[in-house]
Amino acid sequence: MESDRLKREEELRRLGAENSALEDEAGISALIAEAREPISGWGMEEASPDEYFAETHDNTRKKTRDAYFSVQDVSLRKRLIAADRRFDRARKVGFEADYLDAVKLLGIAEERANKKHWGRGATAFLASIGAGAFSYGAIGAVGGAIAGYFFAKWFMEEGAAAEKANVVRLQGDVKMEDDLRKEVSMNPSYFTESEEITGERDEAFDLESAWGNYLRSKRQ
Repeated sequence: MESDRLKREEELRRLGAENSALEDEAGISALIAEAREPISGWGMEEASPDEYFAETHDNTRKKTRDAYFSVQDVSLRKRLIAADRRFDRARKVGFEADYLDAVKLLGIAEERANKKHWGRGATAFLASIGAGAFSYGAIGAVGGAIAGYFFAKWFMEEGAAAEKANVVRLQGDVKMEDDLRKEVSMNPSYFTESEEITGERDEAFDLESAWGNYLRSKRQ
């Protein structure tokens, strides 16, 4: 799973580099850099994280659309939009894949946590008997068995506690990945398929907003 994640990250870097190269070619890199600057001002200090990210997305989206549609060469404009849409699709697929990976890891951890750690306990128990027998013969073996029982019990409990702690940590990972994919799902894409094909701006699509989607989600 980790190797798959690294591949997805590498693909995003490649697509991002292609996008940046086209923006350089179109002479809009400065506009895009400005579009990606964090927003600040009245109300932002009091905004919740969801509100802030929705506003940031909408601000960046509007400025990016303005910059792309300012490109006079229609062919280059279409290439820019196509590149942005490829990056957007890969990013959304990545968020979904990261969530599914986190769910899978949690399932494995929960299965492990529900098992008794007899193997670890038995190993500790037999090791104690062997150490006692080696040092003091038969009497040592009996003493080792007694000590081994308590050692094995402690070892099993420690193992179970570690597995439970791992489950709690992975539950946090699942929630984080789920929150991320939900946030992304509320963010409208920057461009439509029609805009990619024609290179012409769909003014109705300008009205889509993460802020509007956020407000609708709060009413549900």
